[in-house]
Amino acid sequence: MNFKVTDYDNENPTLHCPKCDCEYTHLQKVNEETFEDRPGVTLTFKCEEGHEFTYSLMNHKGYTQSFLIS
Repeated sequence: MNFKVTDYDNENPTLHCPKCDCEYTHLQKVNEETFEDRPGVTLTFKCEEGHEFTYSLMNHKGYTQSFLIS
């Protein structure tokens, strides 16, 4: 995920849009998914510039993996 430290909060990185780097993002929806017979979730966000993007989280052999879908 595209988390970055901001100049006003060095301890809590902020999610930035992967398309335009906007730091103002809003969670739109959460869906349960199945990836290769493994449970997971998709998180859909929209930045204030209007870009929508989705991150997915899944487990594989004890590791939690994340990846950008769009």
